[in-house]
Amino acid sequence: MKRIISLILILSLLFSIIACSGQGKLIKGVPEQGQSLLIYTNSGKIYEGLFIKKDIEKLIYIDKVTHKAETLENKDITKIKTSNKFYDFEGNEITEANIGDERGYSRTLGYGVGGFTLGTAVGFGIGLILQSTSAIAPIYPMILMALSGTYFFGAMGNDSDREMAIKNVRDKRFAKSKDKFDKELDDTKKLIESKKKEKERILKEIEKKKKEKGLQKDN
Repeated sequence: MKRIISLILILSLLFSIIACSGQGKLIKGVPEQGQSLLIYTNSGKIYEGLFIKKDIEKLIYIDKVTHKAETLENKDITKIKTSNKFYDFEGNEITEANIGDERGYSRTLGYGVGGFTLGTAVGFGIGLILQSTSAIAPIYPMILMALSGTYFFGAMGNDSDREMAIKNVRDKRFAKSKDKFDKELDDTKKLIESKKKEKERILKEIEKKKKEKGLQKDN
């Protein structure tokens, strides 16, 4: 079992390399929400950031430079490609180190073990069929199908683990930013309330002095 797990983990590293080499693909239609994009325009400028929304007229994304939601007209966009970088909801980059800190291998291992088991079973069946018609030992189809199943399903699990890690980084950063914003908002409300009370105190003080002056004149 330990050998199987070690094999799956080694293959998962290969999946990561393959995933990275597949970056920069041309996107046709509407990108997936939360996908990192390179947006090419008629003016020659290339914008990069996190995709939010696209309709028949415009595309909205979080720009990596301005760190704000920006809008581009569809008519001004020549093509859209995937970026080899990842961004949070403020346009800040999510590095490989950030992903590694949040990444687990539960899906990679789970899918990989499932693929290994399924592949072994299928390979065994194929081996029995081949054995009856040739001199090929059943062990060879079993090994081939087990590795293929591990690779295929392990790749699916690897992608899922990676996507979950990126999501976790985004969610944690968003929660942290929200807490900071809520605190700043609360401090602002307290400051406004404090100034309001101070203004009321000053007005009362002025009113009091006016009354005192009026009494002095009457006397």
